[in-house]
Amino acid sequence: QISKDKKIRDLAKVTSIRISKTMDSESIYLLTKKWKELERNYDENDLEEQARKYGISKYDDYDSVIKKLLVKLEERSYEHFSELLCLGLNPSLVEDLKIQGFIQNLTQKPFVIGEENFKNELMEFINHRIMVDNMYVQKNLNFFNDNLKKIYELLVLLNKSNEKNMDFINTLKPDENGEVKLSFEDLKLKFKQLGEKITSLNNQIEFTQSLEEREAWSVLKELDKMDENFNKYKVNYSLALFSIVNYRFIMEKYGMGSLNEIFVRFKKILKDSCSEFDELWMIDEKSYLIVSPGKSKDEITQLVNTNLKTIENFRFIYKQDIITPKIHVAYLDKQSKPSINILDELIKQIAAVNEQHNES
Repeated sequence: QISKDKKIRDLAKVTSIRISKTMDSESIYLLTKKWKELERNYDENDLEEQARKYGISKYDDYDSVIKKLLVKLEERSYEHFSELLCLGLNPSLVEDLKIQGFIQNLTQKPFVIGEENFKNELMEFINHRIMVDNMYVQKNLNFFNDNLKKIYELLVLLNKSNEKNMDFINTLKPDENGEVKLSFEDLKLKFKQLGEKITSLNNQIEFTQSLEEREAWSVLKELDKMDENFNKYKVNYSLALFSIVNYRFIMEKYGMGSLNEIFVRFKKILKDSCSEFDELWMIDEKSYLIVSPGKSKDEITQLVNTNLKTIENFRFIYKQDIITPKIHVAYLDKQSKPSINILDELIKQIAAVNEQHNES
């Protein structure tokens, strides 16, 4: 055992030299005096304080100290930490097979925690977990937003119908007995029209409350409807897919907090650029999609350029570093490529750019 205390080391050195020779009474006295002085002045508070953190007292015997240290060692085992990590990895709202696979591998091979790249891999899965929950929340918010707009439109129609009926009633002139003559067919028609509007409103409200409809609703379903409208009525629409290609670098160098703050600002820039009928969807950990019904190629090009200009002026400062997210965007309108799935095409373009970026 090598002592890091210089006083003890020097005293031990002197003692070992003197013990090896015949010591007179004066030498023994001086050596004893030095040991007693060291005993009186030796400060072990720091060691005691460190030991107390592990539940060890200076009065514990050797066997007790070893047992307590073994307990603390077990608490710091890979199995213990892998179990704790797995508890926090599952998304709060939905299940995800990718994360379940990672959890299963971590449970079976907890020693991977000690591997060099584990931290980066873990951060990527944490980011994926956040994304899965955010996408679920966004999907539901978009569903309610879309249906609330439809309910509002139906309420407006119902209100207009009611106003027309009130105007009609105000035109009626009662006779001297306070009675009016009214065609039964006219009255029946007005009640029928009013009933149809109330039924439409009620159906829309029931649709909004349906859990099955909400779970089935997605950006793909919305795009299917737009494709159907394009094929039937030639109503064009455009998509713009924005992706942060250096998100892994930002996450690994500056941490999850910095990456999340960048995504919050990034999303706000895109959201602020959307018109009343545009929708913003999160596609994966690094990408957002703007869906623009009725927009032409020129209009979506203008929207993309506006966003890129705003994003270029965006700077995020971390300590002394300026973090600049590298954005790639792919955009297309349906009329330009009527025979293909334009979302798949945009995803392929972004994937190719990401592959080039990772290779470089």
